[in-house]
Amino acid sequence: MRENNLDSSNMSENLQKMVPEKLYDSEQMHEMSLFDLAIILWSKRYWIVALTSIITIASFIYALSLTHVYKAEAVILPPSDADIGVLNVYTTEHKDDLITQTKVMSVVIKNFSSMENKWKFFNQNNLKRLYKNNQKNEVSDRDLFEEGFEPALGIDEPDKNSNKRVVYFESTDAQIASKVLNDYLSFIRDQTKSYLIKDIVSLVETRRNKMNIEIESLKRYAEYAKKDKIKLIEEQLSIARKLNIHENKLVKSGLPSGGYLGKIQPSKPDKQTVTTPMQDPSYLEGTRALQTALEVLINRKSNDSHVSGLRELQSELLVLEKTNIDKDKFHVFTIEQMASPPKSPFKPKKKLIVMLTFIAGILVSIILVVIWHFAAYVDAQMKRNA
Repeated sequence: MRENNLDSSNMSENLQKMVPEKLYDSEQMHEMSLFDLAIILWSKRYWIVALTSIITIASFIYALSLTHVYKAEAVILPPSDADIGVLNVYTTEHKDDLITQTKVMSVVIKNFSSMENKWKFFNQNNLKRLYKNNQKNEVSDRDLFEEGFEPALGIDEPDKNSNKRVVYFESTDAQIASKVLNDYLSFIRDQTKSYLIKDIVSLVETRRNKMNIEIESLKRYAEYAKKDKIKLIEEQLSIARKLNIHENKLVKSGLPSGGYLGKIQPSKPDKQTVTTPMQDPSYLEGTRALQTALEVLINRKSNDSHVSGLRELQSELLVLEKTNIDKDKFHVFTIEQMASPPKSPFKPKKKLIVMLTFIAGILVSIILVVIWHFAAYVDAQMKRNA
């Protein structure tokens, strides 16, 4: 135990002797260290070249062993007004209901990025075969999808100065990359069309139900108005008989006619007023005219042609009931550039890997040479002072 303590104290003394007094001069130490470093590196230049070469060659071999990944790209554009014009035939004039380019493109992007759509397309086309060959262990289809297919299919961020969108798919096979991307675009096109048609059909159905209610309300109102008119004519006819007025005296008096056979105008008066039979001068039309109007009203089987606005609603309803949107008559996006097989791989960047490794090899070699020289220097000083 005592001998170990003596050895430790001797080693500390030797290390203190190894440090020259001139190193305490920081400026002189800095100048000497740069000079010494240059001498050291030059003397060990062959070692540096050898180590750098070994590291670079190893990185080159590693880069060659990496699997090539190809990136197929396609460019899509928003639809034109003519492409989606057929959709707005069934919408109202309200701005919120109109189908615009922006709305359609937002649905396209949403459907393209949808995990559900990707999973559906993945299963429909049995794309798990593209990834199972690379797996040594048994992996579930969902894991193959989430780790392989899903991150490889995407859409780039939009350019502020352009409305173009670039979509891509990465694969180890250039032909497969382009084919899968083009097929997925066709799939998304059909999905988006179906979604928009379903949305419009739902909107049309809501409007159709609302219009049926309005039409039914107008018809009921017309029936009530008819009964009211019959009741008023009967009252006016009774007055005319009691006053022994058989001929029309309204023409001579200049008073307006009752207009019992005119159009029915649904309205909501601001104030409810009650008119007595004597306040209404229609009895001056005489018994003959009143009796004729009464018979016509009683024998009228339909009030539809006498209700203002009813025929317009029925005509619009007829158009909505014949709603049949053909998918082939509108387009949700335009493919400016279809995906084609890439000529060169997207990754790995072999030249970049070798270049960065070469630079790193030089730095590592220099550090190793300096450490090696310092260790040899310390060992020599310890032997000299022993």
